[in-house]
Amino acid sequence: MADEPDLFAQVVTVGTVGVIMAQIQEIIIERHLLPGDKLPPERDLALTMSVGRNVLREAIGRLCQKGLLVTRSGRGTFVAEPSLEGLKESLELLLRMNQINLIELCDVRLLIEPKQASLAAKNANKLNTAPLMSAFKMLRTAAHDANEHVLADLAFHNAIADLAHHSLFKAIVAVVQEPVTRGMVVGTKVPRAIDASDEQHEKILKAILAGHVTKAEAAMREHIGFVREYLSLHGGIRTQLNDRSS
Repeated sequence: MADEPDLFAQVVTVGTVGVIMAQIQEIIIERHLLPGDKLPPERDLALTMSVGRNVLREAIGRLCQKGLLVTRSGRGTFVAEPSLEGLKESLELLLRMNQINLIELCDVRLLIEPKQASLAAKNANKLNTAPLMSAFKMLRTAAHDANEHVLADLAFHNAIADLAHHSLFKAIVAVVQEPVTRGMVVGTKVPRAIDASDEQHEKILKAILAGHVTKAEAAMREHIGFVREYLSLHGGIRTQLNDRSS
């Protein structure tokens, strides 16, 4: 039986790694480390935490996988820039596994984006709306190119999110927005689907530029409701994520 793995030792090691991961995150918070700031050397961290270097490296490796840290050869370990890529990848996996669908993601957008639009209308002025107007021009130009229209659509909604100045709303929508928008690529097969969508985009744009908070919120609710209805009518398209060229 000597060749059998020591399961108890494995459990202890896994638990220790989790504790060290939590302690490293506490160090980042307590020392007010910002993205790009360097962590103390491995030797110092190991002494501070009374832990072996191998366990410490495993903890750092897992934090790197989570996108919280980044290691640079010969330079050390640094606090990573915040990224939503990990959340997006998890979301894509759930979509492919049919654990969630695009209609459910659209429901999240329906809860948040009308409020975003109202905040954008409240904050809009002649100096900060150029990106929004530029994105709308891109939508008009890309009306007959599905892939370009997706990019323009994302740019338009991102410009609204920027005007809203609400970091949490922006982060949540950024995670759910792209797969829903990509699902609408199929709209090119349905007469006037993109045209109708862009008519709604224009209503949103005009309301925001005019500073009409209530109208902007209503126009966005109408638009996201249209997208949701479209997805419902066309089978609740579960994913366009496997076909990046569509």
